[in-house]
Amino acid sequence: MYVSLHNRSAYSFGTALTTPKQLAKFAKQHHMPAIALTDRNGLYAAIEFQQACSKAGVKPIIGAELPLACGTTVTLLARDLDGYGNLCRLVSLQHLRDEPARGEITNYELRITKSENNHFSSAPDHGLAATRRGARSNAECGLRRAQSSRRRNVNSSCINHVDLCEHAGGLICLVGRAPDERILQECTTSLTDVFVGRLYVELAIHTADDTHTARRRAALADRLGVPVVATSESRCLKPEQMQLLRALSSIGSLTLLDQPH
Repeated sequence: MYVSLHNRSAYSFGTALTTPKQLAKFAKQHHMPAIALTDRNGLYAAIEFQQACSKAGVKPIIGAELPLACGTTVTLLARDLDGYGNLCRLVSLQHLRDEPARGEITNYELRITKSENNHFSSAPDHGLAATRRGARSNAECGLRRAQSSRRRNVNSSCINHVDLCEHAGGLICLVGRAPDERILQECTTSLTDVFVGRLYVELAIHTADDTHTARRRAALADRLGVPVVATSESRCLKPEQMQLLRALSSIGSLTLLDQPH
C-alpha cells in the first residue's frame, strides 16, 4: 500500500498548484488511508488540510520542508502532537532568523517608462517575461531586483543542528535534497543520532536521470545503514498541469520558461 509522504500545496506560493482539498480527494480516490502535506517553510494550509481529510475519511499527516545549515533540505513529518508542536517551533525559528539566506529576494523596484509603441511589458533586467500588445496606456513596466548592500550569511536563516536536537521529538525526517552526494552523506550522517529510528533517505523518480540518482542514494543509504522511502514530491496532480506549473515557477523565480527553476 502506497501513502504519498511529500506533497506541496498551492500555499507554497509559486511552486505548486494543488489545494489541500484536492490532496484529500486524491487520497480517497486512490484508496490511500493517509496522505501528507509538506509545504515549503511553513504550515500555512495545515488547518484546511486537516478539515478536508476529516471530511474525506483520510488520515492527515502534517509536515514541512525546511532548509538545514548543513546544506540540504529535509522533509519533517509529525507523527504525534509532540511532533506537531516541535514542527511548529522549528518553522517559527526558521522564520525568525534575523538574516535571510543569500540569494533570497528581499526587495523589488518597479520601473515605469514611457514607450513609443502601444504595448505593455513586464520583465526583469535580464530578459522579457511577458508582453501584452494593444494596451491603452503607453507604458513599459520593468521589474528590477534591488540588491541589498548588507553582507549575508548563507546559512543564517536555516535550521541548525542544535535546533534539531532540541526539537526532534515526535518527528520523522526524510532527507534527500542536496547540492551533491558529499553534502547529502555528511548531513545524513549528522542526523542519524538526532532521529534514531526515524530517519529515511528519500527517493523520488520523475525522469530517467532521477532513476540513476535514486540508485546512488539507495547505495549511500545502505552504506550508512539508513532505510529508504519512496515519495513523489508532488506539486500538481495531473500531467497536463505541468506547463502551468512551469509558468508559475518562472514567475516566482524571475526566469524564462526554458530556464531551470
